[in-house]
Amino acid sequence: MTETDIIATYELLKHYRGLKESDSLFQYNYVCDLNSNILLNYVGRFENLNKEFQKIMKILNLKEELPFINSSTHEYYTSYYNDNTRKLVEDLYQIDILKFGYTFLNK
Repeated sequence: MTETDIIATYELLKHYRGLKESDSLFQYNYVCDLNSNILLNYVGRFENLNKEFQKIMKILNLKEELPFINSSTHEYYTSYYNDNTRKLVEDLYQIDILKFGYTFLNK
């Protein structure tokens, strides 16, 4: 995704903030009540999917493996952003970033 792609996506999506139709754009809508309280006992992170899956299996006392299907190789996520595009993403997803403790870390 290029800087132009990120800017165009931001310009499109920023108009949807606060609209009921945009609920699926933001992760907090899936796990929080109307007062922004997290409704789940545990929220895992996709970037640590296998580790998080194993934690959940341990909590549930299950012995299942997560299938490894359709994998691809990518650069570390921060390599796709510059200062401008990082600020756009931080603006658009500020609630998710704050609620779930995300940061832009360089590898």
